Amino acid sequence: MASARTALEVAGLRMRFGPVTALEDLTLSIRQGEIHGVVGHNGSGKSTFVEILAGTHVPTSGRMELFGKEASFPAVAKDRENHPMAVVHQDVGLVGSMSVVDNFRVNRFKRGLIGSVRWRDERRLTSERLSAIGVDVDPRTLVENLSASDQVLISVARALMDLEQIRQRAEQRDQAILILDEPTSSLPSGAIDSFLDTIREVNRELGTTVIIVSHNPREIMALSNRFSALKNGNLVGTYVTGEVSYSQLAALMAGQSEAEMASETHAESVSLLTDGNRAVSRSELLKATNLGGGRIKSADFSIYSGEVVGMTGLLGSGYEDVPYLLCGSQMKTVGSIRFQEKDLSKCNPRVFRDSGGMLLPGDRQLTSGVPTATVRENMTLGYLDPFVKGGILKHRKERRIISEMMERLRVRPANPDRPLNEFSGGQQQKSLVGRCLLRSSKLIVIDEPCTGIDVGARNEIHATLREMAANGAAVLVTSCQYEELPMVCDRIIVFQGGYVAGELSGAEVTEEAILRLCYMDMEATRA
Repeated sequence: MASARTALEVAGLRMRFGPVTALEDLTLSIRQGEIHGVVGHNGSGKSTFVEILAGTHVPTSGRMELFGKEASFPAVAKDRENHPMAVVHQDVGLVGSMSVVDNFRVNRFKRGLIGSVRWRDERRLTSERLSAIGVDVDPRTLVENLSASDQVLISVARALMDLEQIRQRAEQRDQAILILDEPTSSLPSGAIDSFLDTIREVNRELGTTVIIVSHNPREIMALSNRFSALKNGNLVGTYVTGEVSYSQLAALMAGQSEAEMASETHAESVSLLTDGNRAVSRSELLKATNLGGGRIKSADFSIYSGEVVGMTGLLGSGYEDVPYLLCGSQMKTVGSIRFQEKDLSKCNPRVFRDSGGMLLPGDRQLTSGVPTATVRENMTLGYLDPFVKGGILKHRKERRIISEMMERLRVRPANPDRPLNEFSGGQQQKSLVGRCLLRSSKLIVIDEPCTGIDVGARNEIHATLREMAANGAAVLVTSCQYEELPMVCDRIIVFQGGYVAGELSGAEVTEEAILRLCYMDMEATRA
């Protein structure tokens, strides 16, 4: 049972970015020793709250207490390093081109008498710390060569090491706070449970207070003692997790009432699964035969017009490479691809686009979006022809069309000239999906469309994908989120070990069926 003492309390917290108010008079109390969830739709202020605690932003106004004592905000505190908080950010804060030990011990290296780093000791310490939470990797390995789950756990282990130093300085050993910002957003479903067990152990064995920001209702239900819901920068309320239903929590996350959530998602699901017209009129749009490349060894599959088809599997099973093999950005080693009766076996991204295909990569910060460019520029990226006349770009027409698209997708604030990185994660993703709607592509391939976004934004993106399919396009979604794929897909193709393990359709499309295919013994099946 969590202690009734207070670990963190903020009052009157306000944060403005120019004319935009991210937090408006937020007052929130977190008990010592508890696991406390922070939820809300994208743009609700939860990420801004974390960034203030991490020292990234200085709030416009407000006060903070830590373990019963008035405290300065980290960004302005003279003794910032003494604040009893460690943060694991959504992007984990690791440098891929550096080794594990370099990332783990940066700014923490122990040096010898002449100032040289004791590398043997550093590697040993890194291995011990990582082994303690179940990560078995060579400290000399480059981070970019590790799985997403190992990268997250390395970031957590680094934060735990900082927390240990915090506890040594604290008046009491349990006066430390671990803050997790969307820690599982990049993890495959199979790695989430073990990660949550690690967090529970940190909370139970060390008495560490844990604050977890998450868009995943199941995660909050399984992990937290209490949670606080934010909406438009304000506190909606703080709730005991065991006294709230899943549907109530999902509604709070979406910033909607429970009735609104039920009517939207149920109606959309029924129309998806019972629309017989689409199945009757569909035709084969793409066919891959003996496709190989990357982690794919050999795969045969077809994609049809008018459907949403999902691809998934365990991390490293090969499904992650399919989008990039299809569009030609990753080299194929064997096999053929026919798209609208045209051989695309040796295509490149330009040929794929000109043939009627479109790819939206999974990383909206690095590959699918340009963070510092405006939403207007991101939506029309590579598609300026409709806005050019006589060699001159018609900005007014471009701005009008993008404004209409933002309203259609409910992107807030609906300002096409605002940089993409000034929007929350869900609003960014909706904007990038809007790029797909602008074009009349026959095949839309979207990698991890709902990573790190809230329930409301997820539902809106699902509705947009179904709209594309209803209009005759084929939509391919690759994702490691098993529970989300049945919400949007007509069919799901599951990969294992570089091969297609099986295909699900109709009533077979369930999370449980996906898991069975992920873990079934393919060797025994082939034998």
